[in-house]
Amino acid sequence: MKLHATDEGFPWWHFKDTIKQMDSLVDLYHVHNEPDCFVEPLKSVTKKPVIWDVHDLESQRSGKIGEWEKSSMEKCDGICTVSPTYEKILAERSGKPTMSYMSYVIQELFPQERTKVQHRGIVYEGGVGVTHHRGIAQEFACRDWGDVFRKLTNEVGVPVWVYRANMAADVSALQGTGVMLMGPVPYDQLLGNMTAYEAGLVGSPFPDPMFDGALPNKLFEYISAGIPILAYNAGDDVNQFILATKFGAVLDNLNEIPDVLEEFRKDKYRERMWRDRFNWTMERQIPSIEEFYQMFLSEKA
Repeated sequence: MKLHATDEGFPWWHFKDTIKQMDSLVDLYHVHNEPDCFVEPLKSVTKKPVIWDVHDLESQRSGKIGEWEKSSMEKCDGICTVSPTYEKILAERSGKPTMSYMSYVIQELFPQERTKVQHRGIVYEGGVGVTHHRGIAQEFACRDWGDVFRKLTNEVGVPVWVYRANMAADVSALQGTGVMLMGPVPYDQLLGNMTAYEAGLVGSPFPDPMFDGALPNKLFEYISAGIPILAYNAGDDVNQFILATKFGAVLDNLNEIPDVLEEFRKDKYRERMWRDRFNWTMERQIPSIEEFYQMFLSEKA
């Protein structure tokens, strides 16, 4: 049996039959994207509200609205997404009620113990290089960090630690750059490991459309670990968040990093972030999500 829903031969009959059997127990469906293909078959067998949750918008990557993205946008009842920019884009395209809530970490996964800084420099966790998935190479410019990391380690003098997201990534571009390549590790262990670093990096080697509206998971994972954040070509939503919370710095140039790290040490960013990080948990967003749900449930009632 093929396991990915975009495959020919995916057992849609089983999916639809399952929905029919459980439909009387459900008030509302909340469907995450990637893949975007579940909204249409779901709406074909239920009259309950369906909320489409968009973390990464494929059309921001490719510049083209694909078949499944278009279908999900048309057939869903409402849209949740991760940033104000995505919210605006999707509201204008769909005409549907739309809200944004950020990809915060749930509080129970927050590291409970903070280690002292054991690794001077910066840490980056997430996608690096080319990922081969189901025989298809998924290459995004925002993951090609080779030249940037080489400059940081060899010219700027900043050590770089990289926790790659998965073993399928082709990390050949990082060979000879001087980075310390780590992971993948279990998620809760990853968050705990982050506490030992001076700062976390978020963004792209150069401006990339993928970051127009992105608020990546790693941003909030660094916050859960209580480490300051360096934003480099990270997009307006990330920059505005960091400046508003004072949880880090927005970089114009890689050569700024040594001075910024020194400021982090003097200004005790880590102590403040460790104390204030609990203001940024997924649980704190539940009331606004429930209010969004209620709008659709009230209409059905």
